[in-house]
Amino acid sequence: MYIFTYLSPSLLCISFPHAILFPEEGHPMADQQASGLKSPELTSKIILYFVEHGMQILTAIVIMGIGLLIARWVGNIMQRWLAKKAFDEPVSTLIVRGLRLFIIAFIGIMALGQMGIQITPLIAGIGVAGVGASLAMQGLLGNLVAGLTIIFTKPFTIGEYIELLGVYGQVTDIALFSTTLLHADNSHVIVPNRKIVGEILHNYGKIRQLDCPLA
Repeated sequence: MYIFTYLSPSLLCISFPHAILFPEEGHPMADQQASGLKSPELTSKIILYFVEHGMQILTAIVIMGIGLLIARWVGNIMQRWLAKKAFDEPVSTLIVRGLRLFIIAFIGIMALGQMGIQITPLIAGIGVAGVGASLAMQGLLGNLVAGLTIIFTKPFTIGEYIELLGVYGQVTDIALFSTTLLHADNSHVIVPNRKIVGEILHNYGKIRQLDCPLA
């Protein structure tokens, strides 16, 4: 048989076979006890994790640093090799950046595994987050796909004079997301790549531009 006894507006006593006193929910004493239990436990868990996995975390940091150096070194070697093979600058830049990102991602996965983090759930979470990010950045991804199309189909190259969408100029840079044109008055026009693919483009080829100062 349970006996409920009202003691005060803030305390309620419930009589069990052994009497236990419970503070009323929302009472400052209850909040203080809850916070007092959670904060030290969380702090102790964090400290315990770093104590138990300190060497693993240090090893992961060293692995990541070495991976960055390797990615830069391999990228420089690949860039010099592509320059000797006379690859176009946008294509060589794309290959070098992709190779560096692949090496960094691979070394990063190794470093996380060294820290004791399970890789499979992490990859699954990244996949789900990637789907949501792709839906939110449709315009950005459209520019990326269009940039790859321009780089590999080569409707124009750096140094050629083109006209499209009411703008014209000499192509000075072809990036993954945009193309930069140099106007006759030395101003720069930046065109998103998704605006270029599928449009009528007039390519004048490589022409010389002469500046004739007038007295």
